[in-house]
Amino acid sequence: MLDIHLDPLSGTPLQQQIFQTIHQALLQGELPVGYRLPSIRELSRNLNVARITVVMAYDKLIQNGYVKSRPGIGYEVVFSSVLQKAPQVTPIANAREPVKLMPVSVGQDVYSPATPELYCRLGVPAPHAFPWPSWRKWNNSASNSKHHLLTRYHSPQGLLSLRTELVRFLRLTRGIETRPENVIVINGIQEGLALFAQLFILNTKSCKIVTE
Repeated sequence: MLDIHLDPLSGTPLQQQIFQTIHQALLQGELPVGYRLPSIRELSRNLNVARITVVMAYDKLIQNGYVKSRPGIGYEVVFSSVLQKAPQVTPIANAREPVKLMPVSVGQDVYSPATPELYCRLGVPAPHAFPWPSWRKWNNSASNSKHHLLTRYHSPQGLLSLRTELVRFLRLTRGIETRPENVIVINGIQEGLALFAQLFILNTKSCKIVTE
């Protein structure tokens, strides 16, 4: 079913001639779905061309979706659309104009559910994509459980729950055993340096400096 004739003098690359011949046979329906193409070795021997020439032609057929390579089986046709020529219309003298077809309308008794609008504005997220009800539920739950945080003062060392988590983190990652009361949460490096400076000043005042 597959008959390939190459013309080395045509100026068209041989691999392109192989592709065009198989492509034309596919469009004309000469190669049905499931048809196995000759192996690369067989076709290169029959056409007296290098194997790489056949490989390039087959790869192009695979890239265009006409052929599929099956391990252990070979190259198999998967293209099923046959090219159909448009019928030749012969004009008829004194012929009437064709009747114009009216579009079919949907009856009033047919229920057609309205589809939501598709938000396609670039650079702006869809306003209804964010789960606002779930967000309000989670926010309210956290606010109700932590309402006392807004109505009373806490330890100047920082929130106990935060210091407890820091102790747990130090134990798991650094192997440091300590307690929450030994942890002080600061607002930044400046506050930390100020606290260290105050500690050094207090220690130097309460202790005697021994010099040789």
